[in-house]
Amino acid sequence: MYNYKAYVEKCQDGDTLTLTVHLGFYITLTHQTFRLYGVDAVESTTKKGKELKRLFKDALTGKTVEIETKKYVRGMKKGKSKKGKYGRWLARIKTDEFGWLDTWIIRHKYGKRYYGGKR
Repeated sequence: MYNYKAYVEKCQDGDTLTLTVHLGFYITLTHQTFRLYGVDAVESTTKKGKELKRLFKDALTGKTVEIETKKYVRGMKKGKSKKGKYGRWLARIKTDEFGWLDTWIIRHKYGKRYYGGKR
């Protein structure tokens, strides 16, 4: 796995964020879309989904977070950090306020564990 610091540009929904990622050596990637790895958040069109999006948008936009990308995700080549089927990077994201977002979402019943494949 690889760890980076990132700046939250935008929260699309409960499990998708747009980030500026600081790779080190003064290298930065902007406007990168990340999906939270290991969780399937409630649909953004539901009442709970709208509540989660608003909560994350208010609390995370403009903040610095830590991301942990995976070397291997089911269905992808080993040793490569790849994008998922919708063109988003898969990563765990940690914040000062919530800790690991995937764990927080599950603990507060805004989603369930999901690692790809059939739901």
